[in-house]
Amino acid sequence: MDSPQRPMPTEAGILQFMEICDSFYPPDAVTASIGQQRQWYDALCARFDRPLPDGMRMRDELVSGTIPIRRYLPADIRTATCLLYLHGGGFVVGSLESHHAICAGSNQLCFCLFLSCSSHDVDVRIQIARGQDYINIVSVVW
Repeated sequence: MDSPQRPMPTEAGILQFMEICDSFYPPDAVTASIGQQRQWYDALCARFDRPLPDGMRMRDELVSGTIPIRRYLPADIRTATCLLYLHGGGFVVGSLESHHAICAGSNQLCFCLFLSCSSHDVDVRIQIARGQDYINIVSVVW
């Protein structure tokens, strides 16, 4: 019995993005070590990196001495709201660096303090502990 064919996009921009992404990973990437997958992912994200928007400042720091965070401060803060960005990646890939352009660009649209936290160095066996880290970040920041 044949399995149904998955629909594929046909838009040129999406196909180009998929081609770029595929160029950073070998076909058997899922069998590579977590460390190697992180390297490939960081290299892919660096391909799309952008400079900080004009007037935006950022500062790296540690919460509770061990949790890396990055604060993004736009030139024009218009609200007391603070956004906390928890990137995807299943606690396996992704870092402050890999999501830098996404965070800076999002912050430019929000006009508020914007925090990103890293889980790049988390051992996948202790993912649950990262939830407590996020609670610590919120309690320290607010």
